[in-house]
Amino acid sequence: MGARNVDEETIRRWISEAISDGGSPGGSSPLIYVALLTQSGTSTPILQVIANTFEQLPTQERSGEGVYLLTSTNDQFTVGKTLVNNNVDSFMQGMYQNVPLDYAAKIKPTDANTIAILLYKTSDGTLTDLSAIDGGTLLIKIETYQ
Repeated sequence: MGARNVDEETIRRWISEAISDGGSPGGSSPLIYVALLTQSGTSTPILQVIANTFEQLPTQERSGEGVYLLTSTNDQFTVGKTLVNNNVDSFMQGMYQNVPLDYAAKIKPTDANTIAILLYKTSDGTLTDLSAIDGGTLLIKIETYQ
């Protein structure tokens, strides 16, 4: 089975609907950051921001092969209150990802200023740049609750 492609307009609609549903059960809505990550060669990855309610837009960098970092300087990824679209290893084949089955990503907060993204081959565990995957796109969704 090949990767399922979802157009950007559909993703924007889904995110807009999720935000308008009220967010957190505690009453206040979470801060939300959603972007599509792409990369060409070993260049700096490109994040196409779809939604952002954080005070500061995180910056991105390629730290090494298959390792990407999103960083801020104002502790906006509160430890214990920040969720990402996959805190544990997960196959990226799915509704939002355009990546073959042999690849997976681990996306997790490492501290209050950094979100680490690791992309690797599931068959042997080697880190792999997103650019190595023809047409590879990764959806990043971060929610921080107050």
